[in-house]
Formats: sequence, C-alpha cells, structure tokens
Amino acid sequence: MDLIERAHSFNEKRSAVASAICRQLGFAAIALIWAFRVLDQGQCMVRGELVTPTLLVVASLGLDLLHYTIAALLWGGYGRFLEGRKRDGHEIPQDAPGWINWPANMLFLAKIALMVWAYWLLFWFFWGEILVAAAV
Repeated sequence: MDLIERAHSFNEKRSAVASAICRQLGFAAIALIWAFRVLDQGQCMVRGELVTPTLLVVASLGLDLLHYTIAALLWGGYGRFLEGRKRDGHEIPQDAPGWINWPANMLFLAKIALMVWAYWLLFWFFWGEILVAAAV
C-alpha cells in the first residue's frame, strides 16, 4: 500500500469514527434535552433555552444522513459512469476527479460544527443550572 492509499484509508477510518461519535452525541443530547423538558398544561415542551441546541442537534443529525447519501450517490454515479466508459471501450482514468469528495467533506464539517455548537450551548445551560442548584 503506497502513501496515498494509506492516507485515504486513515482518513476514511477516522471520519467514520468521528461521524459515529457525532451521531451518538446527538442522541445523547436529545436525551438530555428531554430530561429537562417542561410540562405545560399536560403538554411536553422544550425549555426555551434548549430550543436552539435542539435545532442544532437535529440539523446535525440531518446533515449526517445527507453526508452519507450524497457521498453514496456521487461515488455510485461515478462508478456507473466509469462502467459505461469501459463498456464502450474508452480508457478509464486512474484518479477520481478532484471535486467528487468536496460535497461530502463540506457536509461532514458542517455536521461536526453544528454538534460542537449545540454542545457549547448545552454546556452553558447546564453550568447555569448547576450554579442555581448550588445557590439553593
């Protein structure tokens, strides 16, 4: 395995782990937010301070799905394109086009950024709750 292949393999493994951790953090955040819900006239409601983190977590999880969907569609489509070129007797390029990973890379970074932002807001919310509880 040459250095380029090792770099790609390393990147694929680490990004898959980061995505899995981000997904788990998203579900954990939803559970934490649910634990701090309020009941108003028999209806469950997210506390006002937790609406933004909730939206960020849900958006991050949505981007997670979109990240994998877009990557699969791009690479699957590119594979089909190459199969057609091969079937028609054309030469197959040795390297993938440079643009093919950019949409998935941008979605990857965006989902991580949204989750970090959500946890930053959750941290300050829980810090305030701890200070209030300590003052009582």
